[in-house]
Amino acid sequence: MFSIATGLMGFLLESQEDVERELFHAVAELFHLEVDLLFFDTTSTYVEMDE
Repeated sequence: MFSIATGLMGFLLESQEDVERELFHAVAELFHLEVDLLFFDTTSTYVEMDE
């Protein structure tokens, strides 16, 4: 069972951009949304730099 879940998670990670794009368009179409501007929340984004 664990190997199935691990394989599925790997598949989802590889397909993340496509899934996000398709989900966004499906929801926008469902609610008849027209998106001109999209805000991206970066409050939980972690950045590390070597100096």
